Amino acid sequence: MQEDVVERSLPVVREGQPSLLFDWTVFCRVGRLFAVTLLGGFVLAVVIGTCLPAAGDALLRALRHVHEASFSLVDRLLPTPFLVILVGNLKAALTASLLGLGAALALGYVQQWERRSASPRQYGWPGRLSYWVLAGCVAGGRWALAQVGEVSDLFAQTAAALAALVPPATVMVNGLLVGVYLAAALLRGWTEQLWLAISSLLPHGFFEIPAILLSATLGVLLAQSLVARLRSGRTSLPVAVQRCLRPRAVWQTLAVLVGLILVAAALEAVGLQ
Repeated sequence: MQEDVVERSLPVVREGQPSLLFDWTVFCRVGRLFAVTLLGGFVLAVVIGTCLPAAGDALLRALRHVHEASFSLVDRLLPTPFLVILVGNLKAALTASLLGLGAALALGYVQQWERRSASPRQYGWPGRLSYWVLAGCVAGGRWALAQVGEVSDLFAQTAAALAALVPPATVMVNGLLVGVYLAAALLRGWTEQLWLAISSLLPHGFFEIPAILLSATLGVLLAQSLVARLRSGRTSLPVAVQRCLRPRAVWQTLAVLVGLILVAAALEAVGLQ
């Protein structure tokens, strides 16, 4: 009965079929967060680049190095710019939508292993790796929390926090990078270079940016669903995560998300030719 109440509380928009897991209020909040961080990154980078040119150049070199390092392996493995762009965009979108729940699921497995109700070997090498990495993190968190008092169900609280924080953090990083990119163009050539930078974000940005915002919206809604299930206290953490991903609307929303990213990657690849 409790699960039925949780399912009915999920914000699902239905326009015939298919149905999507979507909420305009959350989407607008995510969009405002993206715009604020974009503007903040732009202003901060312009101020630093104007007042401290050497520091601005060092920051841009560091960002360029991180960007090149993240794509170097993909560039070697994939034969076409379209596939390189597609993989990069999918990575960002899936990080915003599913990484938080994935971390929560891994924490749930660690909790089960600590209670000796399951073994890391049961899940192969991903399970072993998740166990050792997250067990160390949980041990450190438990020691820190012990200094300020007893906290009930550390695993559930940590999982809910991860699921809720990863989507907006991803949006903030993307907004900040776009803002710094535009600021760098402005500092190089003022209005002419800035216009070229904005043009380079079009037309694929009309699809890529909504895809990132939609993925973060989905991640926030899944986090809300996870919190609602954990509050019921009737399901274990891994089962709660798995039930969050069970509705068909989640996978149909992911399908729309992948479609937007495919269009954006195709337009961007054509623009590079």
